[in-house]
Amino acid sequence: MQARRELIRFMSDYQEIWHAQFPDLYRRGQWHLACHLCLRGGRGGTPVAELAGVVKSLFLLDDATVRERVQDIQALGLCVIDPPDRTLSARTIVIPTDALLTRFDEHLLALAARLREAARVIDPSIRPRARLILDPAMRQAILGAVERCDQAWIAALEAVFDQLHLSPARRLDARRHLLSLSHRMLLLMALEHAAGISPHADEGEGLLADHMAAQLLRLGRQNFQTTRDHIGYLMQLGLLERQAGRALRVAIAAPVAAAFDPELTRLAASLPALVRAFESEDDVEATLTIRQPVLVPVPMAARVLIVSRAGEPPREVPIGTEPLLVGRAPSSDVVLPGEEVSRMHCRLVPGEAGLTVIDLQSTNGTLLDGHRVTAPSVMLPNSELRIGPYVLTCRLALTMPPDNAATHSRRRGAG
Repeated sequence: MQARRELIRFMSDYQEIWHAQFPDLYRRGQWHLACHLCLRGGRGGTPVAELAGVVKSLFLLDDATVRERVQDIQALGLCVIDPPDRTLSARTIVIPTDALLTRFDEHLLALAARLREAARVIDPSIRPRARLILDPAMRQAILGAVERCDQAWIAALEAVFDQLHLSPARRLDARRHLLSLSHRMLLLMALEHAAGISPHADEGEGLLADHMAAQLLRLGRQNFQTTRDHIGYLMQLGLLERQAGRALRVAIAAPVAAAFDPELTRLAASLPALVRAFESEDDVEATLTIRQPVLVPVPMAARVLIVSRAGEPPREVPIGTEPLLVGRAPSSDVVLPGEEVSRMHCRLVPGEAGLTVIDLQSTNGTLLDGHRVTAPSVMLPNSELRIGPYVLTCRLALTMPPDNAATHSRRRGAG
């Protein structure tokens, strides 16, 4: 029970951590866009089409709304667009500014500290302090804890939807709502109250709607009437129940709490392992290292992208830690001349498992091992990627690790 309580606290506290750094990015879609810009796109930027793919399937946003969310981030000085003098389109490149990257890293350090605190409640052997060097793998490991919470949240909601026997259309609509900041925070507040860890736990049965509204006004600038409307929606679905009294008080429905319980229990049990993924031997305070490439002066196994086309000699493209933009445009990292290739065709994102292939709404599509890429897909060392007349494969080569920034610049210049 204590482990579940600490996990619920952590899930609620994360919103406070994000708000401390990004009080103006209070929409859930903006969170996804900012994380993608900082962790996936990097300083090379990300096409609007790729960003749209990140949030459209989750929140059913149209293209105009996605562009508005990008413009919100731009207006705060957290990103720039290229080309700067044109209307945003699917092919516009969005580049995070140093302000966004720095504040994002500061939020990751606060997240790591809070995550370690929660894990120590579950497993006292967790070290109280550790040095954190925020390289790409470390950033992914820290934010991975939030992603695991999201996965557990969605799994619990799906179990609730099964209980409610929602039609496919109502299930899709409910999922979209319950991933938003407002509905998510309302349910989290109800879970906190049920677990006895709410600051308002001793004020009677259920949670006063006005207290919930005050919290959402602070974190999401949502007015009281909209919060009451959202509470009404959750009551209509059967997730919240009204409690006795003249004032509107609500509590989480017992079947809903029962559906969340096994997912939260499993997630709480995995928390210490998530923390150990970024622990070190040094018992010192966490420090911030801002996105400087680490050069290791010894040979290592590096990945190389082999680009082949009938009648042409194959060429090699070094793979560092930065994503590679593949397309016909001369500014691409991997230039593939040919009418069948779109100007910005796809993006290859390096990771431990392999290269993640993201199709950028190309005209003729991207084929991975004979299957069209419709969602981010991992390209393994023995996989074959087909883009028009080109075949791309990945292999290992014993070489010196490249200076990613310099390599990135050389590839652009060589296009």
